[in-house]
Amino acid sequence: PNAIWVKTSGTSGKPFSFLAGNLTMDRGLSDFACLRFLMWRGKRFKNIRRMRVARIKIRSYQSENHFFVPIKDFVADPGNIVVQLARFKPEVLESYPSILLELAQYIAAHKDLPPLTPTYAVAFGEMMPELARKFIAETLHCEVYDRYGIEELGPIAVECSLHNGFHINSESVIVEITDENSNPLPQGQYGRILVTNLYNFNMPFVRYDTGDFGKISIEPCACGLETPRIWMEGRYSKFLTFGERRIHHL
Repeated sequence: PNAIWVKTSGTSGKPFSFLAGNLTMDRGLSDFACLRFLMWRGKRFKNIRRMRVARIKIRSYQSENHFFVPIKDFVADPGNIVVQLARFKPEVLESYPSILLELAQYIAAHKDLPPLTPTYAVAFGEMMPELARKFIAETLHCEVYDRYGIEELGPIAVECSLHNGFHINSESVIVEITDENSNPLPQGQYGRILVTNLYNFNMPFVRYDTGDFGKISIEPCACGLETPRIWMEGRYSKFLTFGERRIHHL
């Protein structure tokens, strides 16, 4: 009865609307799925809920502990956004890898800006090149985590502290690797990533084609977690550049 119609971002294909229920829109569940790597680091969830989180993305929610920056605002005036972020003092900074890289490059080139001191930077939505990860970590003096998910289904998997594959949120989603005809492929073989979500009871997505390619392993991770891990080949960032003006692909 409390379901609402939500539009997708369009990054996984043609945009469309879907019916999202309470759990799909629940901020507590979203924070748990997005930041669960902190629990693997020994933090209690009630403390994670109090952490100051800043997100630079297409859309998000704003609250006392959550600061939302639209991508268009960052691209239009990165200096002003850095000042706002420094004033907010986020413990966790989340955005697309390309935006985190742009932010780090801007800070490196403008030494007069107030420093950002996040403990963690979390990337999502695009592939994270290792050189970009290293530069972001060194410039922002933080640990960088990568997360896999899509707007339609939310977070699907996240890295642990070993950064060797993404641990699938197995209680929330079923992930399959298939060939072009949607037939399941053996463990360790690359193919299409299909996802079924388990908590949108109003309009569930069943074997949804994410448009990405990857492989899955059920071998336990050296970190001790026994959930399946996924490695993917997804989207890389794109910018249009006109003189000094840069337009992000989203």
